[in-house]
Amino acid sequence: MRILQLIDVYKTGGAEKVFDNFSLYCKSKNIISECYVLYKSDYNEKLPYFLMSNENSIFRKLLQQVKAIKKLKSKIKSSGVDRIVSFLDRSNIIAVCACARKHVRVTVTIHNPPTIQYRKLGILRYLVFIILRHFYNKSYVSVIGVSLQVKESLEEIGVRNVRVVYNPIAENNNSYSDIQLKEPYFINIGRLSYQKAQWKLIKAIHILKTTYNISVSIVIVGEGELEANLKQLTKELALQNNVIFTGYVKNPTQLIRKSLCMIFSSFYEGFPITVLEAFKFKIPVIGTRVSLPKDVRSSIPFEQFYYDNCCMEENFNPVLFDKDDYKLAELMKFALENEDQLKQIAEIGNRWVFENCGLENFKEYFV
Repeated sequence: MRILQLIDVYKTGGAEKVFDNFSLYCKSKNIISECYVLYKSDYNEKLPYFLMSNENSIFRKLLQQVKAIKKLKSKIKSSGVDRIVSFLDRSNIIAVCACARKHVRVTVTIHNPPTIQYRKLGILRYLVFIILRHFYNKSYVSVIGVSLQVKESLEEIGVRNVRVVYNPIAENNNSYSDIQLKEPYFINIGRLSYQKAQWKLIKAIHILKTTYNISVSIVIVGEGELEANLKQLTKELALQNNVIFTGYVKNPTQLIRKSLCMIFSSFYEGFPITVLEAFKFKIPVIGTRVSLPKDVRSSIPFEQFYYDNCCMEENFNPVLFDKDDYKLAELMKFALENEDQLKQIAEIGNRWVFENCGLENFKEYFV
C-alpha cells in the first residue's frame, strides 16, 4: 500500500505531531508513506510542498487551490497512491477534490469543532459549513474527528459517518531544556493565537500577585501571531520574572514533567495532543472546559478545576480585566492549595491515555 500524507503547513501545532506519529506508524507497518505540505515551511524544509505561500486575496487563494489540486492529481497518477490521509480542513478539501474519479480513498482528519472554530466568520460560517458538508460526505471519504466534541460539531453541520479516533502519541524520551525554574510553575503549550487566549493567563498571574500576594510562574511554550502583544502585556504588568516565553520547543517533555500542572485558557479545542503528553507523564490538566474534552473529563470527579469562558474578545489592555481572568486566577490559587486532588486528576488522565491513545489507533485511518 502507498500512502500520501498532506497537511496545510508544517509548523508547531498538534496536527503536525499527529502527522509525524502517523509517519512512524506507517514505517513500523512497512507501509510506503510520502509526506507533503500545501505551503512551504521553514520548520521542515525537507518536506516537499505544492505552493510557495498562502495568497492574501480571495481570488488568488482560489487560483492557488486549483493549482494545488492539479499538482496533487498529477502526483497521485505518477506515484500510484492508494490512499491520501490529510490533516486540517484546507488539505482535506484539496485531497477530496483531487481524488474524485481516481479510485483513491481519502481519510480526512478534523482537529477542531467547526461550529466553534469558524464562529468569528459570522454569517459566512454557514457557507463554510455547506462546503465542508459537501466534501466530507463523499462516498470515498472517511471522516475522523479527534474527540467526541469534534464529532458532535461535525454532525451538527450535517457531516455523516464521523468516527472518533483519539490522537495516538509515540514514545519520545529524548528531551532537553536549558530553562531552569523554581517549582512549582504552571505550563501552557500551544500557538500564541486568538484560539489559545494566553493573555488571560498573563492577567491571571497578575491578579494572583496583586490580589492574593501569590508569586508564581507560568511557562508559555510556543510561537505565533500574538507573540509581540503577549510580551508587551507581560512587560506592562511587570511580570517578566513570572511569565517565561520559551518560543518553539521541539520536545518540551522536561518542562512538562517539572511543572505543577498544564493550564489552558483556550476558546476552543479538538483534543490537544499536549493534554495527552501531560497525562502521559502524570501531570494534571486544568483550565477551560473545552480544553479537556469530555471524553476524558467525564472520568474526572473534580469539576472545580474547569470553567467556561464567557469573554471571547481579545484584550491586551493592562488595566482592564474580565471575569475569565479572575476565574483563572482563582483556579490557579485553588490548584496551589489542592495538590492531592491534582495528583488524582493526573492518575486518572494517565490511565485514560494508556488505554486509549496507542499507535494502533492509526489502523482506523484505513477503514
